[in-house]
Amino acid sequence: MSQSRASRASRATAANEGQGPTPKPGETTPRSQGRNSNPPQENPPSAMSNRSPAAISRTPSADRRLLRALTVSPNTGEYKDDDVDDATPEPQYSARQSTQNRQSTRLSVNRTPTQSVRGSPNRASETPVQNGKKSVVDLPQPVKEGRGEDWQANKSVPQANNYMLKYEVACDVTFTVGDSKEEIRAHKYMLMARSPVLFKSLIKHLGNMDIKIGVPDMKPDCFRDMLQYIYTDEFDIHSDNVATMLYAAKKFQLKGLTTLCFQYLDAEMHDETVSKIMEQAHIYTETSLYEKCLRYTLTNGNAVLRKPGFAELCAECVGRILKSDDLRANEEAVFEGCITWANAECRRQKKQTTDETRREVLGKLLYLIRFPVMDITYFTQKVSLGNLLSHDETLSIFQYFHGEEQQLPNRFSRNERNRFPRNMKDNTEPVMLSTRSPSMSTVHRFNSTDGQWKQNCSPDAISFTVSHPIVLYGVEIYGVANGKETYSVKMFVYDDITREEIRKNDASVFTSSIKQTYEVYLTRPVRIPARRLFTVMVIIRGCPTIKGVDGEKVHIVDGVQFEFSDSSKSHNGTNINVGQIPGLLFNKTQ
Repeated sequence: MSQSRASRASRATAANEGQGPTPKPGETTPRSQGRNSNPPQENPPSAMSNRSPAAISRTPSADRRLLRALTVSPNTGEYKDDDVDDATPEPQYSARQSTQNRQSTRLSVNRTPTQSVRGSPNRASETPVQNGKKSVVDLPQPVKEGRGEDWQANKSVPQANNYMLKYEVACDVTFTVGDSKEEIRAHKYMLMARSPVLFKSLIKHLGNMDIKIGVPDMKPDCFRDMLQYIYTDEFDIHSDNVATMLYAAKKFQLKGLTTLCFQYLDAEMHDETVSKIMEQAHIYTETSLYEKCLRYTLTNGNAVLRKPGFAELCAECVGRILKSDDLRANEEAVFEGCITWANAECRRQKKQTTDETRREVLGKLLYLIRFPVMDITYFTQKVSLGNLLSHDETLSIFQYFHGEEQQLPNRFSRNERNRFPRNMKDNTEPVMLSTRSPSMSTVHRFNSTDGQWKQNCSPDAISFTVSHPIVLYGVEIYGVANGKETYSVKMFVYDDITREEIRKNDASVFTSSIKQTYEVYLTRPVRIPARRLFTVMVIIRGCPTIKGVDGEKVHIVDGVQFEFSDSSKSHNGTNINVGQIPGLLFNKTQ
């Protein structure tokens, strides 16, 4: 027992020697207790005894230092101690707290301002730079109302944007626009937010406040209209600026502006504007609007071809119009429209306007004019006396007028255009007219009807000649004798000199005994020259129809003399005196 007490006494002495001299009463040692020292306690340890020394010794000064350490600048990582002379001692930190603080500081230093945690003090770090460091700017006192300083009051976002654009508030980019290089100021943020082109151009120059961008291919007024759209989604669109706004929309990739312009053009389509709209739709590949313009032009051909806008079309658009059989215009109007277009094209190419240069700029468009279907008098007076056509071409057309059809070169079309309403969507079947066209006439072959005419699928045909060129649109047929019947009709037109089938189409005709005759139209009208023998043939399938009687050989209608004759193609009994095909639908060429 005595040895163990001696051993413990020697160990205590050695410990005291390692700690230095015994402190005097009232003095404080650097480490008041040894690591394994357990001072006697009168009461059991409480929960507070487990807290770290830093938590136990917190002071207001320590709290301020800790806050500054946690909010160190993310750009410099520097921390300035403003309280070095503070009498409050620095608090003690546990190992765990020090590690957390170091991690927080590293995260703040490595994080860019745009990556800052939402709501953290780092969000306010984007302040003006002074000597490489961020400076803190205090908010001013609220401005007084009614003195012009509160211009933002009661303004919507577009209105505020427009105000800043109009009065150049805080602008940071300048455009030099047009040949005059007029300076127009704007804001990078707004431009980058709306235009991919401007974003790519400006993203590299965010810090440059003096950047200038040249826009020599736009007028200042139109550029301002475009900026107003960018800032507010609105601008004053009208016929004078819509084309340039479409150009601006394409240049700066403003899809919404393109849509807005085409909506305006669609709503404003009429005879005067349709050609300009069609050209813009062609340039910007707006297929649906282009097709709508084309249908409008074909339906209103006589009016559109005479408007100044037609001369502004490109050659491709003009060719698309002239090729169509559905262009509702006489060939005289087509010719005059092409001459107007050729004159404008000569001016665009800075050439003199002569027949030779017109022929040159027209190129292949010249042969889309259907000279063989023109009125002979008009062709003689307006076309043949000039040099637009060569001598051989003019001679071949005159020969065609007088029945020498084989002399006409294949490059000239001899097909009449359709001059009655058609289904423009599928461009195939004609629409039956609810009322007769004012320019269409009918020659009636029979004076009366009597009895029934059997239809056994054999052809009924009649041949004829005319004293003046006409356009043949179709025929009349008799309907059912009793009750109601829908007939399947096949119609043919033959040139008896060449023995060529020049037209053929099918039709379905509903008839009733209330009405005697029904009109059946050719898919495409055919021009009938004077003193040339043609034959019309129909094959009707169904029950017996009404029979025409008391037919006559010669009839004169609208100054045109028709002379009918029996046809060898008629196997069902129709001839001059009796049978089917009571009338022909035609128009006299002027």
